[in-house]
Amino acid sequence: MFLTRVAYCKFAVLLFTELISAGPSLAQSDKADDLNQKLSAHVPVGQVEGTFVELLGETARAFNVPLGISWINTASTQRKRTIEWKDATVLQILQRIADTEPNYEVRKANNVMHLATKDIPADQNFLYLKIPQFSATGYVAAVAKAGLWMLLNQQIAPNPPKGYGGSVSHSSSDPKLYLQFTNASVEEILDGIAIASDQKVWIVTFASDPHLTPTGFRRTESYPSEVIPADNAEPTWDIFRWDYWPITLVPASGKN
Repeated sequence: MFLTRVAYCKFAVLLFTELISAGPSLAQSDKADDLNQKLSAHVPVGQVEGTFVELLGETARAFNVPLGISWINTASTQRKRTIEWKDATVLQILQRIADTEPNYEVRKANNVMHLATKDIPADQNFLYLKIPQFSATGYVAAVAKAGLWMLLNQQIAPNPPKGYGGSVSHSSSDPKLYLQFTNASVEEILDGIAIASDQKVWIVTFASDPHLTPTGFRRTESYPSEVIPADNAEPTWDIFRWDYWPITLVPASGKN
C-alpha cells in the first residue's frame, strides 16, 4: 500500500495527515479524475534531493503519478539539487523541479503527466512521429516496447536491418496489454503503455550533442548508462516501474 511505503521512507507526519484525509487512496486505477486528485493533493512540507531526473522519478513514485520525461543529458541536468516546499500541490512540486532547468514544460496529456524539453524541434523529435497502426494485444510492456522500437528503427535508422532477432526479458507476472492505436504519435503510444502496465515512467534521453542522425533526428541514449547507440540502432528510450527510484522525500528543515 502507498501509505505503508511512505512510512518506511520517513515522510513528514503532516504529509500522512494530508493524504489520509484526502479521501480515496492515491493508488487507484489511472483515471483522469484520479490523476487530477493526485496532482491537486496538498503536501504541507517536504524536501527531495537528486539529479533532475532523479527528482522527477522519486516524485512520480511518491505520489503514484504516471510520468513521461523527455530531457537532454547535460552537465547541468546531472547536477545534484535540493527542492524544498511548504503547502505545495504535487503539480506545483513537479513545476518547481522543472524550473530548476531552462526551457522545460510541464503538461498533462493522455492521462499522463509530461515533463519535456522544449529545445528539440518537433521534426527532430521521434516522439512526434505518427505510427499508422500499432497493436499490443496480449503482450507485456517489454514486448510492446520491442515491437514499437522495430517500427521506429525502420524509419529512423539510416540502414535498418531487414530482420530482427533476440529475446525480451520479462516476468510471467507482468500484466498483459490490450492496446490498439491508429495514426497515433509515439508519445501517445508510450502513454498508453504506461497507463495499461506497471511501467509507469517512460524516459527519452536526448544526447547533448546537437548533431543529428543521417535521417535528421536528435540522437538518443539509454538512461542511466549514457551510451549513445549506433545510428542503425536508433532510437532508444526506457520504461520503468515506480519502484525503480527509492523514495528519498523527507521533511524539510526549518518548518517554522
